[in-house]
Amino acid sequence: MLSTLVLPNAYAIGNPSVLVASNFGGRILATIPCTCTFNLKLILSPVAPTLPVEVIFQPGISILYRYGMLVPTAWVLGRTIGSSTCWVGLIPFCVPVPSVEGGIVSPLIHMVGTSLPGI
Repeated sequence: MLSTLVLPNAYAIGNPSVLVASNFGGRILATIPCTCTFNLKLILSPVAPTLPVEVIFQPGISILYRYGMLVPTAWVLGRTIGSSTCWVGLIPFCVPVPSVEGGIVSPLIHMVGTSLPGI
């Protein structure tokens, strides 16, 4: 199970920085439904400049706690491990959603808790 979380796709192999577990938190600015990879990309306003501004929630892998509201204006706090990508379109015509930090790989959420929206 751990190998699935650490290496969920081939893009992570060449980028060891995305394989390190880290904390994240902030207010959700936008959510992008990834129609080809069946996950959700969250764009955050981070509480600290060193925390990720984009993370990916993968149903079946990511654990969602408290309120379960992955919507804009909700606050989130969690931990990432590994990496993933967000692909949109209609299969087989899918394209990756680029990261605001460059590249297409974003940290994969291991566990996350949320507030109610707007609070």
